[in-house]
Amino acid sequence: MGTPNPTNWKDIETMPDYGKIIFNQQEPVKDFFKFDHPLVGILDQMLRYSAKERITCEELKKNFQLKGVLGFW
Repeated sequence: MGTPNPTNWKDIETMPDYGKIIFNQQEPVKDFFKFDHPLVGILDQMLRYSAKERITCEELKKNFQLKGVLGFW
């Protein structure tokens, strides 16, 4: 996710308390993990601030990266 800002949360400036809290800069989830695995990308899509940008359950089920990765799809 990283630190909320207009780049990773396009509607953040419309929030009533935007700008009242200053966050320390944090790296996005995909940069936190130092290895490449399909689930890191899925986790990044699941943990988006904006619900409009977050992956849906249907998209998740259809995602080709999950087939065979978890063993129950």
